[in-house]
Amino acid sequence: MNQLRIIVFLLTLLTAAAAPGAAAVKHLYVSDILVVSLREGPSKSYRSITTVKSGTRLTVLGEENKFVKVRLDNGTEGWIPRQYTLSEPPKAEVIKSLNREVERLSRSNEELSAKAEALARQASAATERVRELERRAADSDNEKDRAISSLREELAALQKSYQTLKQTAGDAIDIRRQRDNLKKETAALRQRVAELKQQAGEASRRDDLYWFLAGGGVLLLGWLLGRLPSRRQSRPSLTL
Repeated sequence: MNQLRIIVFLLTLLTAAAAPGAAAVKHLYVSDILVVSLREGPSKSYRSITTVKSGTRLTVLGEENKFVKVRLDNGTEGWIPRQYTLSEPPKAEVIKSLNREVERLSRSNEELSAKAEALARQASAATERVRELERRAADSDNEKDRAISSLREELAALQKSYQTLKQTAGDAIDIRRQRDNLKKETAALRQRVAELKQQAGEASRRDDLYWFLAGGGVLLLGWLLGRLPSRRQSRPSLTL
C-alpha cells in the first residue's frame, strides 16, 4: 500500500509538473462515486452546470463554505463539495494509469527487445565478416608465401642455367665446328650408301644372269645326255 501511495504521489507530481504554471496550481480529483454536480456557486442551492465522473481531474481556483471552486480540463468552471474530492487520484484511476504505464512499458520493452535482437544479428554478421576477412587474409598470406617460394625456385633454376651456359660458352666454336664436320660426314655417308645401293643392284642383276645361264646349261646338258643312249641302241649288234 505504501508503494502504491508513493507511485500515485510521483505520478501526481509528474502530472502537476507537466502542466503550465504548475508551481502555483493545485489539483484535486473527484472521489470514488458515480457522478457529482458542478454548480454555479458554493452551495447546493446553486444551479448545476454539469456533472463530473469519478476520477475527473480538477484544477483548484478557491474554497468557500466547504465548497471548492474548480476548473475542468475543458475550461468549464464551477463549485463542487469538498467532501467529494481527493488530493490523490482514485484507486480505479490509479490502476488505469498504472495499466497504461505497464502497457507502455511492455511496448517499449518489445521495441527494445526487437532492437536488441537486430543489434545481435548485426553483431553476429559483423563477427562473421571479421572472421571471413581473417580467413581471406590468412589465405592471401599463404598464397604470397607460395608465390615467393615459386619465384625463389625459378630464380635458382635460372641461375643454374646461367652458370651452365657460362661454363659451356667457351666450347661454342668447337661445337659449331663439330656440327659442320658431322654434316659433311653425314653427306659423305649418304653418298656412300647410295653408291653401295647401286653396286648391290648391279651385283644382284649379275647374279640373276649367272644363275639363269647356269640353269640353261644344266638343261642343255641333260638334254644331250638324254640323247646319247638312243644312239647306242640304233647301232647293229655283232653276231658271233
